[in-house]
Formats: sequence, C-alpha cells, structure tokens
Amino acid sequence: MPDGLTAGAIDVRTTVLELMKLEQGKLRKLEKSKSGLDIHLSTYGNLTSLLETLTDKMDALSTTFGNPNTVASSNPQAVTASLDDDVQVNPGTHTITVGNLATSQTTTSQKFSSPLVQMGVSETLNFQIGSNNYSVPIGPLDTLQTVCDNINVAVNNTNLQATILCVGANQYQLVITSDQTGAANAITITGDTNNVFNFTTPVPAADATFTFDGITINRPSNTITDVIDGLSFQLVAPTASGATVNLTISTDPEFSTNLTTGMQDIINAYNAIVSFIDKTQADRDTQDDTLSGIKTMLQNVVLGSFSVSGSSFKTLTDVGINLSKPEQQKFTKIVLDKNGREKKVEITYTVWGKLEINDDPDSSLPTFQNNITTNLASLQAFFTDSVNGFINILENNTIDDVILSPAVETPQGTTVPGTIPARNTQLNQQVRTIKQRIQNEEDRLEGVQAGLFKKYTKLNVLLAGFERTRHFLENQLASISATSMSYND
Repeated sequence: MPDGLTAGAIDVRTTVLELMKLEQGKLRKLEKSKSGLDIHLSTYGNLTSLLETLTDKMDALSTTFGNPNTVASSNPQAVTASLDDDVQVNPGTHTITVGNLATSQTTTSQKFSSPLVQMGVSETLNFQIGSNNYSVPIGPLDTLQTVCDNINVAVNNTNLQATILCVGANQYQLVITSDQTGAANAITITGDTNNVFNFTTPVPAADATFTFDGITINRPSNTITDVIDGLSFQLVAPTASGATVNLTISTDPEFSTNLTTGMQDIINAYNAIVSFIDKTQADRDTQDDTLSGIKTMLQNVVLGSFSVSGSSFKTLTDVGINLSKPEQQKFTKIVLDKNGREKKVEITYTVWGKLEINDDPDSSLPTFQNNITTNLASLQAFFTDSVNGFINILENNTIDDVILSPAVETPQGTTVPGTIPARNTQLNQQVRTIKQRIQNEEDRLEGVQAGLFKKYTKLNVLLAGFERTRHFLENQLASISATSMSYND
C-alpha cells in the first residue's frame, strides 16, 4: 500500500522541504544576528589581548629605564657589587680593601656524653643579644636535648639558633649561634650558676672592617648599601696585604639601544591597537561605537599634556615621539551576493593616529636618541613617575582602571564594570536572548514541518484514491463501450 509520502500525485517529502525553505527566513536572520554578536565578542577578546600586550611592554620599559650604568669588580672573590635600579650612580672607579668580615657569634658548651644526659640542677639561663632578652629555665630532669629545644622555642627568641653537635665518640656540645652579624649583636649568657655548661665563645661577634677610597669604615654587616647612594656591594673575603679591589662604574653600552627598543615595542603595541580598531570600523560586521570610544580614550592620553615632577617634558613630541602620517590599508572579505553566492570584496580604509620615534638628526623637533643622551633623568621621570608619569596614566589610570577593569568606582561611590567588561556583559546577554529566540523558532518550525507532512500526506492519499476511482471508471466505461459494440455487431 502506498505510504502517502512519495507515492501518488504529490512528492510530499520534496514539497514539504521546499515549503520549509520559505519558512526558515526568520531563523536564518536570527542565526546571522547571533553570528554577528559572536564576531563582536571575538573582537573584544582580541582587543583585550592587544591592550595587555601594550601594558606588558610599558612594564618592561619601566624596568629598562632603571640604571643606565653597570658596575664591575676586579676581584669578585673578595667583593661583588650591584647598582640599584631607581638611583643613578655617576661613572667612576672606587677602590676597596677588606680587612675583616663581619661575623655572628658562636657560643659552645662543654662536652656531654649524650644529648639525653640529664642536667641534674635547677637554674635559669638568661640570653641577651642586642636589646633582645629572654630566659630559659632548666630543671634537674631536663636533658641536653630538652635545653636545646627550649632555647629555640623561647618567647622573644628571634635571633638565636641552638643545635647539638656530635664532635667525637660520646662527645656532644650545645652550640648557640646568632643570625645577626656585628659587634653590637654579641651574645651574653648568664645564669649558669652551677657551671653545667661552661660556655665559651670560639667565634665572637665582630664588625666588618674595610677601606673605601682610602677611608676606613666599620659596618655590622658584610652587605654594604650606605656608602654611596645606589651602590651596593658584598664583602666576600679579606683581601691580601697591599691588594685592592676596583669597583668600576661605567655607562652600559647597551642601555641606549635597550631603551630605544623598549620604546619601539610600546609604539608597535599601541599602533597595533589603533590599526585593529580602525579596521573593525571599516567592516560593517564589526563596527562598534564602544571601540571608537576606546581609541579616543587612548588618544586623549597619548596626545595629551603631562605635568611631571622632575621632568621638563610635557608631551610625547617633546621626548621625540610623533604622530605618523595616516596610511591606507585594505583587506579582502567574503560576502554573499543577492543570489546567495559567495564573492570577494576588497575594503579600503585609513589608519590614523599611529606613533613613530623621531630618529631624524636633522629634524627641527626633538629626537628620542638625543634626549637619552642629554636629558635622561627628565626622560625617565616623564615615563615612570608613579603619579603623573606617562606609563602610570596610560597603563594604570586608563587601561587597567577604566577600559579593562571589572569594577570602576563612580563619583557617587558605586562601582560599574569597565568599558570592555560592560560591553561583553551586554553582548553576552544579547547572545543568550537570541539563542532562546532561535530555539523557539526551531521548535515552531518543527511543528510547522510536522503539520505540512500530515496535511500533504492526507492530500496525497486522497488524490491517490481519486486516481484509483478514475482508473476504475475508465475501465468500466471501456468495458461498457466494448459490450455495446458487440451488440451492434
């Protein structure tokens, strides 16, 4: 028996599928809208990555500014040295001789036959190191190990460490050391009234003694940070009689190159953002007013004026960074023509607002390289000042605190999402809404298709019945005609 779908006067399956194509116009529009939203979300994800790259490059430049000089020791086995990043030390050579290293005190007890030997007395050991004092009571049943442990856990003990050393067969000594060097940190122990420990001091606390450019200096530590501001050096070993160590401070030959490279990295990262936004605005699928607003925020900083303590520079032009000329760019995208066929379209657009380093020595404007050479301190302050510096204003106050921040405080004391988080929230809400509309439309179309199959199946069955009746009647008429002719004959 025919199934009603393919048999009969109508091909029901083909007919219904063709009719459903006409019904799916709304669904296709919804899906296109969702695709557009997905493109926007992807665009903001890409822009976030570009902004984070820019902030990374600015952090790197802050580190590069550091100190333009390096320091080298002629005898690292006796003295090592380094320069602080935030203090510039003038080039020159300094001589050092090391007499004595600063030491921390070591005090030892007499020898005991076992760490578990009981003290057999009652007394209180009193410890003093610098201004720090504390006491450790000892009972007759306390062992040498107990005394050691109680010293280490005593209240106010922040500098001393007690250990038990095995110095020979059945010979154990309590050893007390300090983590503080210098004569002022000598250890004083009293209260051993029964002479149970008979403490001695094989290594006394002592200051370091050295000469710096011929001047004798004492310090409680072997790490010296206060002779010249910005110069730190470590006393490692005494120098031989008559020998000196030279600390040579000179300009880092790579500093200027590294600084220029770091600045170019920032410019490249910034220009990538400008190009990206201008490209999105040239494409109808990615045009977005929020993107234009972000570019405006960045350019307000980049093209703005700064008032930085310690810097004579006010603008990027002053430091040797200029706006480059607008440039034409183009890209190709695939679109559908009115007949639904794919075709390539070339889109041309203008990128404006990019930056470039002024490296022309004949330019009437300041050059970045010349400012490195002649006005480094002012250049460093312009970029790295923690309040009004270029990097702080662009990275922290604009990108991190406004554009990318999940929570921006308003003048009213409330918090709202930053520019990109707010836009992403809006887009994601639209995606959720349109996905629900797509699901509703798909459910509707499923019902429409089921209704069409049912309707046209019934129609096909009915037409098939008509067809059978037609054949029956034709056969009957033919039979009657044949009988009539027979009678006539």
